[in-house]
Amino acid sequence: MKEAYTAWALRLILKMNDNPIRWTEAQKVKDYLDELYEKSAYIGRRRAKQFFEKVQHEMNTGKLVDRRPIRAQTAALRPTYTLNKMIGKLLEG
Repeated sequence: MKEAYTAWALRLILKMNDNPIRWTEAQKVKDYLDELYEKSAYIGRRRAKQFFEKVQHEMNTGKLVDRRPIRAQTAALRPTYTLNKMIGKLLEG
């Protein structure tokens, strides 16, 4: 975003060479750039959420397994499931 502001400022300075810069003209461009920044941030957050939900669904259905060491995992789903399965078998028999 800083690059966009820099390019916009340089373009505005070159355009208004030896003329006063009117804030009303600059304000329109600044508002437009701010709106683009907010939209891109919103889209990025939405994509991250969709990716997280996709990975979480794959982990819950067993299509994707976290193969990191147990202490490095954020949620130990697999070992807990196998431990509960073993305890259930012990209680049955």
